Amino acid sequence: MLETGNYNSIKFKDDLRSKKPIGIYWLQSISVNLFSFKKKTDYSDKKLNDIWKYRFISSLFSLFSCLALFFLATKVFDRKTAFYSSLTLQCTLLFVIESHIAKTDAVLLTCSICSMLLLMGYYKGIFIKKFDYIFLAFWCSLGFSIMIKGPVLLLIILVTTIFIMLINIDPILSPQILHTLRSMGHGDQIVLCDINFPAHSNHSNVIRLDGVDMARAMKAILSVFPLDSFVSEAVHRMEIDDRPDEINEANQEIFDVINEVSGSHWKIGSYERQQFYKESKNTYAFITTSERRPFCNFILTKGVIKPDGTVWIIDK
Repeated sequence: MLETGNYNSIKFKDDLRSKKPIGIYWLQSISVNLFSFKKKTDYSDKKLNDIWKYRFISSLFSLFSCLALFFLATKVFDRKTAFYSSLTLQCTLLFVIESHIAKTDAVLLTCSICSMLLLMGYYKGIFIKKFDYIFLAFWCSLGFSIMIKGPVLLLIILVTTIFIMLINIDPILSPQILHTLRSMGHGDQIVLCDINFPAHSNHSNVIRLDGVDMARAMKAILSVFPLDSFVSEAVHRMEIDDRPDEINEANQEIFDVINEVSGSHWKIGSYERQQFYKESKNTYAFITTSERRPFCNFILTKGVIKPDGTVWIIDK
């Protein structure tokens, strides 16, 4: 490329070499031209064509990788974590080796870290006043990486995006539960029941949440489930036999969870046990827990999510 002056064709011993994108060759050509201190360079001169000029690009972008990682970790965590993250990268044997070789990996690593930084910045609202510049920088970084080593970064971006989507999802919420909650519409109801509830004899759509008590299950579900403000009572509990007004310890614990996650403005109704069984048959699905305390069963009514992502609350 340097000898022929044709920067659109890559040749090795007069044979066309197209295994790698052209970006890395352009960067190395810039390095060689930059450090060749003659007006007219003879690229056949070995002294002017030293290998370090090609390796300089890897070393330079390795430095950029450390700086980008430090900045990324500072925004996501703190300066101490950022320092040790960058230091760990610098002390990694493979990283040190790659920074001394005229290959594509150091440049690709820089593009990857920068893309992660921009994605995380967008997710956390760090650059909220500069969204247009963020998207431009992100696509430039992605495009540059494709010119360096093909679509490798696309896969990294896909995995990162999936991780960001799930970062605030409670780990006990299985894909089946998430799909069920997402499939429900406004006004649909779901039952959260204890270990003694006859779930399978009352409904065909039963999801097991073994090893989880009611409070833990309720907190996880309400983190992604909007309650319905269009009805007077979005939550109904099962009454204790012969003591309909009594609130036992288990019920009070759930009330506290509802207040903590969804707010304190929700009115909680109640059904007599047999009436609760009857009402539960008309619900969308059951989620059974390992809660062993009696009469710890609830029916939740799904509400509405507004365009801005908040729950629609109607003042009554």
